[in-house]
Amino acid sequence: MNIVYTFDEGYATIASVSILSMLESNIDSSELNIIIVDCGLSEKSISQITSLINRFNRSIKFVNGKNMEKKIPIELELSYWSFVCYVRLFFPELLPQYDRVLHIDCDTLIKGSLEDVYNVNLKSNIICAACYDCLPTAKYQAGMSKNDAYFSSGIILFDLNEMREENIQQKFVDYIVDQKGKLPHLDQDVFNVVLKDRIALLPANYNLMTQNVVFKESSCDFFVDEPYYSKSEIKQALENPIMIHLVGYKYVSKPWSQPCYNPFNKDWIRYYKKLSFDDGELLKYKPKKFGIFREIVCYCWNIGIHLPLLKDIEFYFEKKRVRKKCATLQSE
Repeated sequence: MNIVYTFDEGYATIASVSILSMLESNIDSSELNIIIVDCGLSEKSISQITSLINRFNRSIKFVNGKNMEKKIPIELELSYWSFVCYVRLFFPELLPQYDRVLHIDCDTLIKGSLEDVYNVNLKSNIICAACYDCLPTAKYQAGMSKNDAYFSSGIILFDLNEMREENIQQKFVDYIVDQKGKLPHLDQDVFNVVLKDRIALLPANYNLMTQNVVFKESSCDFFVDEPYYSKSEIKQALENPIMIHLVGYKYVSKPWSQPCYNPFNKDWIRYYKKLSFDDGELLKYKPKKFGIFREIVCYCWNIGIHLPLLKDIEFYFEKKRVRKKCATLQSE
């Protein structure tokens, strides 16, 4: 298996946690090659990540992913995001010696084997990904229709050979230019629009997100006659998650922003503490906007969401808000 991570110095430790969880969960894999697309790593981080992977006797290769923004002839509207998100669009060029790679986001935990997803038969598809498990508003923001499936970029299996043959990389750039660099969900929108009907579906347990964990099977009800997983598929994913995508949601922060009430916070910390090269900085309390008031609200919300009545009330109003936004976006 060829496993790819793409990140810069700001995510070096966070990515290392995901890499460690992936290595431990795939300890029995006969072949595991780790490829790091370096978007601005320090020599210290490169050395630390190399040592981590060497502990498992796996191969590692660093690929220079810096300055790829020059490939796009217009200025991108990034908001608070980094161009690193777009770098995976250029894998056909950056990884010329590979035919197939599996890319994993840094903000993840891997809890099971990746062999099945890596060896999936793509047939006539270009990539394989999981449904976007947040909210259905994303696809309408991308200009897609109700019947279109919308996929997450959290974990993607790439057929790089086919991408080169069909010049997909240039099609990505053309679409970005056509949108004048304004893409609400960045590279994720590019994948979904340009590769529409050429994306194979992964099971829900390859992209379990915070909304699924908070609202369980009811999270399916955010989607109304729109392509998504069934309640039984979400139930199975909750019982046997393979990849956990640690996105923030309302008052549930990510584990590297403590205090954190994410249900997988303890799992993340357990892996984090196994890193021999970190000083524990990410676990230190960091004051947030509105300070103690926000912390009290976060604490109360995360206690209340476990009470059936309050959870039902929260879900009712959240679903109403989401469907109203979907209707507005569809009419625009």
